[in-house]
Amino acid sequence: MRRALLIGAIALLVSVLVFVARQLCSVRVIGYAKSSDGVELCVVQEPGDLLETSVYYREPNGTWGWFYYDHADGYWSKAEIVVDESKQRMTILRRKEPVAYFDWRTEVFRLDRTGASHRGAQFWMPPDFSPSKGRNRIRH
Repeated sequence: MRRALLIGAIALLVSVLVFVARQLCSVRVIGYAKSSDGVELCVVQEPGDLLETSVYYREPNGTWGWFYYDHADGYWSKAEIVVDESKQRMTILRRKEPVAYFDWRTEVFRLDRTGASHRGAQFWMPPDFSPSKGRNRIRH
């Protein structure tokens, strides 16, 4: 009985460690939304200094554009993206709090914590890019 409990505890520990390693060491699309007119926005975390968080967007059948969010971010279990069709705005939420906004009509991205904003992508990804591949796998 005692040996079975020990084996079970070890198996549980190994499972938890594998889960944590996969979360911290792989590219994760943690949020995705698409407007009714086909504009896509997603939030991605990948290994970096700590975790690098990026935001990508694209027009229908277009090339993905990249926006900086944080190069030494903490872990996000998920990002919620709220689409407001009437304002043509997507709001990124972290733990139910707004942290960034994207106006797809003007292509303006704004970070709430700093107030910094960018019109148009800070970097355009290659045509074969997919956010699930991650930016760090691209040669600049």
